[in-house]
Amino acid sequence: MTTTRPSASGEAAEIDTTPEAGRQEVSDIYAAKGFTGDLLERAVETITAYRDTWPGTMMDEELHLQPVQNSDIVRSAVVITIATLVGHLIPLLPFVWLPRTPALVLAIVLSALVLFGVGCTQPSRSSATGAPAG
Repeated sequence: MTTTRPSASGEAAEIDTTPEAGRQEVSDIYAAKGFTGDLLERAVETITAYRDTWPGTMMDEELHLQPVQNSDIVRSAVVITIATLVGHLIPLLPFVWLPRTPALVLAIVLSALVLFGVGCTQPSRSSATGAPAG
């Protein structure tokens, strides 16, 4: 099964081929937000009057997609890579200097301490509900 990712160019193509369907989608979106009558018509006319911003509005309002900056992607990739390397090295380092059995014990202790430390640094409340975390 192949899925396609929605894009602004896809929305623009949809607008070019079926502009009335696009206008209806914008109208439905803003009607669901409580716009009615003349205000709804003016909002739809204003949004659909600008071919440059209309696809972006559709991406934002209909699909809830936001543009992502390439610098954010690269920064996230670097942070995740470094965190993964550090996380993997913590239990492996004892095996570099110690024999197998003491290294295994130290790896388990180090891993438990590091996980406990990371857990202690997390916020004490869940950000979604405000309830005490785990």
